[in-house]
Amino acid sequence: MNVKKLKMLLLGYTFLCIFMMGLMGTQAMAQCPLTISAAEEFGFWTYTFSVENSPAEITSFGFDMTYNASELSYVGTFTSDTCITGNKAGFPPPGSDVWNIGGNDLGGGVVRVGGFPLQPTENLWVAGASGCFIKIAFEKLTGAPDEPAISLSELVDGIATWCDNPCNCSYPAGGECEDGEQRSCYSGPDGTEGVGECVAGTQTCVEGQWGSCADEVSPTTEICDNGLDDDCDGATDGQDSECGECNDGEQRSCYSGPDGTEGVGECIAGTQTCADGQWGACEGEVLPSAEICEGQLDENCDGTVDDGCDCTNGDEQPCYTGPAGTEGVGECFAGMQTCADGQWGACEGEVTPVTEICNNGLDDDCDGATDLEDSECGECISGDERSCYTGPDGTEGVGECIAGTQTCTDGQWGACEGEVLPSTEICEGQLDENCDGTVDDGCDCTNGDQQSCYTGPAGTEGVGECVAGTQACVDGVWGDCIDEVTPLAEICDNQLDDDCDGATDTDDPDCPVGDDDDDDDDVCPFNLSPQQGTTGTVITITGSGFGDRKGIIRIGDWKAKVLEWTDTMITVKHVQQIKPSTRDVTVLPLIGNYEYGEPIVCEDAFTVLPPSISSINPGMGACDDEIIIQGMYFSTVGKFKVYIKVEGYWKKPEVLYHNMDPVTGESQCAFRVPCVAPGTYDLYVRNLMDWSNRVDFTIKSDSAQSYLDKALEALEDALAKEEAAIEQMLSGDIDVLKDLIEDCFGYLEFAADKLEYAKNDGEISEADYDEAIEKLYDAYIFDELAYYALEYDRTWSRKFAKDFLEIAVGYKDTVLALFD
Repeated sequence: MNVKKLKMLLLGYTFLCIFMMGLMGTQAMAQCPLTISAAEEFGFWTYTFSVENSPAEITSFGFDMTYNASELSYVGTFTSDTCITGNKAGFPPPGSDVWNIGGNDLGGGVVRVGGFPLQPTENLWVAGASGCFIKIAFEKLTGAPDEPAISLSELVDGIATWCDNPCNCSYPAGGECEDGEQRSCYSGPDGTEGVGECVAGTQTCVEGQWGSCADEVSPTTEICDNGLDDDCDGATDGQDSECGECNDGEQRSCYSGPDGTEGVGECIAGTQTCADGQWGACEGEVLPSAEICEGQLDENCDGTVDDGCDCTNGDEQPCYTGPAGTEGVGECFAGMQTCADGQWGACEGEVTPVTEICNNGLDDDCDGATDLEDSECGECISGDERSCYTGPDGTEGVGECIAGTQTCTDGQWGACEGEVLPSTEICEGQLDENCDGTVDDGCDCTNGDQQSCYTGPAGTEGVGECVAGTQACVDGVWGDCIDEVTPLAEICDNQLDDDCDGATDTDDPDCPVGDDDDDDDDVCPFNLSPQQGTTGTVITITGSGFGDRKGIIRIGDWKAKVLEWTDTMITVKHVQQIKPSTRDVTVLPLIGNYEYGEPIVCEDAFTVLPPSISSINPGMGACDDEIIIQGMYFSTVGKFKVYIKVEGYWKKPEVLYHNMDPVTGESQCAFRVPCVAPGTYDLYVRNLMDWSNRVDFTIKSDSAQSYLDKALEALEDALAKEEAAIEQMLSGDIDVLKDLIEDCFGYLEFAADKLEYAKNDGEISEADYDEAIEKLYDAYIFDELAYYALEYDRTWSRKFAKDFLEIAVGYKDTVLALFD
């Protein structure tokens, strides 16, 4: 904002020196010039009044000013230098040099200081050294002209009084009074002066102003007991409305109880005393209270003694709370009850019927019958003992079977302890465990015995490579024949009689290599070894004219996998799923890029055989035992399962491993015995080709581990298989994935069986069993859906299979959580 040069106003004043006379003598007088300047500072119009005076002090001067109020929104501060002393005309107290000038309500062009207007006849009392000034600042309104319309009126005659001591200075004319003048004064409400204790005071004029009103008495709060009219309203003490309803010390009768009860029974009136003009509390009165039921007083003041009381406190009477007809019978008798607070208390000391104790000689239930005479006592007296036996009739005392002992508890005979019941014969040659009177009844042999054995065809033992083995007696049954050698397919170039028919290699009719005269009647133009097997069998073809390029070998109509190919020898692996049968073997030499030569055919050269079981070791086992199966042609390609037929359906135990010699076909596998009821069952193995021969397998009593633990372990195993399948579902081998899911089926069936046994043995409740079986059934369904989805072997079907398996996992987790 541009700062304009403001008009400087210089006003000259002549101060008239006034000679004043006083008791102390005459003082000199002189004139002092007053300078007024205006300037714009920080958006404020500032006017400064400067008095040049040296060396004497200025005691007073006065001025008036007007302005255009519409252009000023606020009058700031009215300040002076440090020359202000005293406290005149509303000025600040000593030590201050700032006044707030009235706020915004400054009408009429009169500047107000501390709420008092500065009129021409009023004075601004100052006292200071040379250079004193007074400054007034005005804030300019927004949008107002740059130069506000401010003017100074004619300055009141400035009067400078030169004093040696300001306290002795006389003051200019224009005050309210003459110093020393006195007048009557009264500041109380109209109409109270001269009434009661109220009287007027006196004011004295000091420095032209009336002083305070001295010695006046104005109205105060009425004191109600001093005999004076303190509030000057013409009424004294109790006559005054402020003093209450009575005179202090006065007394009267009082009663605060219900109407009609005063003077009735124990109720009497009390006394009230007046204090500070108010009636005090009613003291000494007796009001109605609850009846005490003591038989003498009417405490509730209704005119009747002990009204509402059933009895008188302290009275006693006989009592009995037992069933009717039992008091005085057996151990039961009455007690006593005492009256308290008008009511009969509890019946104390009585004996009422309790449950009959059957061996204490007392009639505890008070029905007139004691101990065993009582129907509640059952069949015996606690602590009694007797002989017992729960085995089949005719077996007690036979063989190892003996009776036990029963003890009576709470009137009932307990379990028969110490008895020995019939059990399976151990076949040790000494004891009759099944208590039928015959030692080792039903045993084929005595445990530990050994004998020579041979399971090959009659007439082959000791012929060629075939020799007998040895078998041991285990659990009364002859075990597997160990170390025997039975006939195998004749290997036509090893100089051995493998099939134990007395003919070796080419002398054996099983080796179709033609006759010695090399005529055209040869059945096979090449040698084939072995000439029988299954999927996974490795076959060696020897001859000539095969060429040096890998061609095709067919077994029947199916291709074999070529492992090695030369002009004179070819090695292949049979990998196709062909049902047991005899097939032609065809060699197709490759003579061009996509051209094959004349087929070389050997008719009926290779026989596909089903798997066969030769031995099981051991021949019996309990739940979770590991069993080894020996045999032929188990295959090394695709699926291999062990099946046990249990109660009309197939149980698939967990297969721990299986292998096969790819040339000889000798095979072995191991499986884990399923946890089913003891018994002898049909056992088979199966590969991709066919089922094996049937053998008997005996499952013994379960191990000590609980059925529930076994079920939960099986579920954990199933989860592991499912999680493995889920992890490799989108990229894994389809057969491996299907095998994993098939394993889950076996684990689920196993878990369901074990849960049923756990329920029957009381390990789990019927409700928990039903819920768990329902969840396992759901899991089985989704496992099956996953398996069928994999049959398509497409990306979308694998994704479906993965989703189905994850749902099945959720059901299994629910079952595991149920028994956690």
